[in-house]
Amino acid sequence: MQRELLRSSHNERKKSREKKISLPNIISPNNLLSNDRSLLTSEQWCRLSNIINIYDVKSPVSHIRDLLSNNSKNPMKIRLKMAKTNILEIIVSLYQAVLPFVETLPEFQSMKVYDRCELIERNLSSVGGFNGIIVFRDAEVTLSTAFKNGFPSIYGSKIVDESITVAHRTENDVTLIKLLIPVVLFSTSFNVIIPNNGNSNCKNYSV
Repeated sequence: MQRELLRSSHNERKKSREKKISLPNIISPNNLLSNDRSLLTSEQWCRLSNIINIYDVKSPVSHIRDLLSNNSKNPMKIRLKMAKTNILEIIVSLYQAVLPFVETLPEFQSMKVYDRCELIERNLSSVGGFNGIIVFRDAEVTLSTAFKNGFPSIYGSKIVDESITVAHRTENDVTLIKLLIPVVLFSTSFNVIIPNNGNSNCKNYSV
């Protein structure tokens, strides 16, 4: 009897250890400072927080939500007719929102106008793409008639499928993507192209 009791106790402890091992190690993303193990100073944390807040203020998500909401009130025939126009407006807003955001960054303000222009022209397409990851998810663009009918006619079905996959895989906490946008913008080698200085989109850029 004693041996059976010992074996039973051992099995219970083993099961208990297995349950503990199977539990995921969860760290709440809503309070990173409480679990902060980085070497960042308070000033650096404040700087990162300001970048995120500025991004949220300049984000075109509210405008796009209003556009899609107003369009959803129209009859289906009109929605289908306006799908391509609406999706083009959404795409344009992804890129137009980049400049108001980066113009608030001190590092950008301290640069010469020519250097600002070079960065914008060189990296805008990449920055706009990362911006689209956030905006498409937060504004639920992929669920709209404009996306389902207008997007394929412009970019093709393959890009549509890839966009939906990215939107579904994007985590709720997109803080890292927001911080990645200025990193990509200030990169001198992220998007290797030869700027077309003869037809530069920045030639009318002013301080």
